[in-house]
Amino acid sequence: MKPRQAKLHLAKTLFLFAMLAAGGAVQAASLGCNYSGIKAQGVGGIGGTGAISDGSGIGGTGHGSGIGGTGKTADMGKPAGSVLFSRGMVMAQLQGHKRKLVKGAQVCVGETITTASNSVVQLKMADGGMLSVRPATKLRIEVFHFDGKEDGTERSRIALLQGGFRALTGLIGHTHKANYKITTPGAIIGIRGTDHEPMYIPTPAPGQKAIGVPGTYDKVNSGGVVITTAGGSVDVKPDEIGFVPNTPDVAPRLLKQIPRI
Repeated sequence: MKPRQAKLHLAKTLFLFAMLAAGGAVQAASLGCNYSGIKAQGVGGIGGTGAISDGSGIGGTGHGSGIGGTGKTADMGKPAGSVLFSRGMVMAQLQGHKRKLVKGAQVCVGETITTASNSVVQLKMADGGMLSVRPATKLRIEVFHFDGKEDGTERSRIALLQGGFRALTGLIGHTHKANYKITTPGAIIGIRGTDHEPMYIPTPAPGQKAIGVPGTYDKVNSGGVVITTAGGSVDVKPDEIGFVPNTPDVAPRLLKQIPRI
């Protein structure tokens, strides 16, 4: 085994053990991506002419599009990975279909995954990547396309809407790094072959209090990421934390330490 492969294997093993130590797994019940009848609906844009990678654009032509500008990715509703570990209330929802995610269940392109305040889930993606989703988190698998090889068609885009997760990237983004993205409402995170921990704190509603300074955070354990907004970008290296507040046109910056939450 090559040094890089051995290091990644060890990281993934320790990652899994840490999750299993948190508590017992829920037994499998509903396992499949049963979305054969879903309607074409925009994912990441009002769509039609956009590339298969994002389902965006305007119109009604082009691969991965819908009719009359509704558009969807060609892989909508297809398996993107599976659940290795689940504890507590972990839900997946797509176009009105809602199900509990349990050990062994598939996760599907287009699904929004939500963990309750005392719940966690670990996902193994089809390209070998892993996501450890923390409590009180909401994310959506907007795009995932992998045919088993790195030929440039592979794509992954996850929208982090609230909370955080730890990600060990797989083959998507290994060769074609621009094909892997994590988005928040305020920023785009690209990778350099990475073990990292993105987090997003939404701006609280009137009368409510945020758990920390609202914005996009990312702590890098190995590899690197770049956080980009309309105001600029910042490279985040191992043991560094990048941050950008929920303020339009502000450039991301590095933090000296992880904020207490």
